[in-house]
Amino acid sequence: MPAWFLPAVKLILPHVGNIVAAATPVFTRHRETADRNTVAQQIVELQSAATENAALTKDLAEQVQATIKAIEQSAATVQERVRRLYAISMVAVLVSLAALLIAIVALVES
Repeated sequence: MPAWFLPAVKLILPHVGNIVAAATPVFTRHRETADRNTVAQQIVELQSAATENAALTKDLAEQVQATIKAIEQSAATVQERVRRLYAISMVAVLVSLAALLIAIVALVES
C-alpha cells in the first residue's frame, strides 16, 4: 500500500457521510395520486438536492486537489532528501575506500 494512501483516506473519510447524505434523495414520501403540486414539490426537491450535490462535489474536489498538491510537495521533499542522502553515502564510500587504500599501503611498507 502506498505511503500516501492512508493520509488521503483519513482526509476524505470525514466527508463520506455528507456525500452519502446528499446523494440519497429526500423526496416526498407521499404515495398519493401524482397531482401537480406533488410533482412540482418533487421537482423543487430534486433541484435543491442536485444543487447541494454539486456544491458538495465541488468542495470535495477542492479538498482532493489540495491533498494531491500536499502529497506532491511531500514527495518532492522526500526525493530531494533521498538525493542528498545518496550523495552523502557516496562520499562516505569514497572516504572509506581511501582509508582502506592508505591502510593497505601502510601495511605493505612496514
